[in-house]
Amino acid sequence: MRRPYPLLLISLLFSSCTDTPDNNFEHSIGHVHTIWLILLSGFSASILFFIWKNLAGYSRIRLTTLFGIITQKVGDEKNDLGILALSLAILCWFISGIFSLLPNPFITLLATSICSSLNSCFLLLFLRHLDKEDLPAGFRAYFPSRHTIWTVFIILLLATLAIAGSVYAGIVPGFAILLPDLAFSLYTLYFIGFSFFYLLTARMKSLALGILSAVPIIITLLAELCRLVSFQDPENPNWGFILTNQTLLFTYKPLLIISYFVLIYSWQLKRINRNEPGLPLNISQATRTTTISDTNVQSNRAHYRNLGSKDWMILEWLARGEKATSIAAANASEFPNGAKGVDDRISAIAREFQLAGQSQMKIVVAALKRGLLKLEDIP
Repeated sequence: MRRPYPLLLISLLFSSCTDTPDNNFEHSIGHVHTIWLILLSGFSASILFFIWKNLAGYSRIRLTTLFGIITQKVGDEKNDLGILALSLAILCWFISGIFSLLPNPFITLLATSICSSLNSCFLLLFLRHLDKEDLPAGFRAYFPSRHTIWTVFIILLLATLAIAGSVYAGIVPGFAILLPDLAFSLYTLYFIGFSFFYLLTARMKSLALGILSAVPIIITLLAELCRLVSFQDPENPNWGFILTNQTLLFTYKPLLIISYFVLIYSWQLKRINRNEPGLPLNISQATRTTTISDTNVQSNRAHYRNLGSKDWMILEWLARGEKATSIAAANASEFPNGAKGVDDRISAIAREFQLAGQSQMKIVVAALKRGLLKLEDIP
């Protein structure tokens, strides 16, 4: 006779508490939700991170380098780091799920609130990397700057810690810890909702898809409000409310993640429609008639503060079809390590351009698109 291992597992899962049946049910479903959140967010964040890592051309990346990119470049419109910012935002959900497994409810509430605020911070930074030409000018004007986003997060972090101290001392109820994060989440949802609507409508040419993109935002808003209400009367839970709350918690994060991937797809579709990836180097004579002045080239290069005169010299040689060995031979004093020194700088240029690998053709094409080279530099 088969032993009822599945029934035993289910019985253990739904009998992990020794309180009332309602609390038993809520705790068990909450535990399942936590495991589901950890698996979903961990997988999604990893996929997005490795997509960015591949596109950026990193075979390996040090933690110090990654930390510098996060603190100095994420949110800067000059760098294409939207996928990395989105990966970090979802990673905050993963960390929040880990903290939810702790037995101390006060630490869990504090840590998840901070992780949620950091998630909102990275989502706002992610929105700064979107193609702003698809958004109305009036809406773009209200986008917060990178420094403003980090400043608001630090202020909210200090406010959350101060409220947590009052909760620990018994001065205010526990749900007060959630208030700073709730305010930041509502602020973030405003920008996410309108950005999704405008971008998907413009890129996919479908008003229905733009309206459909509001569904995850509405469900997220309801989930945030239910989470706050659930702290009002924890001693007398209602079965209907518990089911509604847990259903929203299970639903809104997967829907948001799907929406993020749809947004990335629409961005790639827009690039394909513009034929940007396949721009050939054998530019037609009609295209060559459009010139760019030296002043404009220097102005565009000034945005890339990590690249110096040596790098721009290498770029101009690459545009003429020269290889690393010939560049090193012609500039021996600049590159005492020979071709290896040139290859190192080519890798740095590719990373600064957020390119996969260090293909000379891709580097030159990217430089032309961004106005960093003149067409006359190509023989």
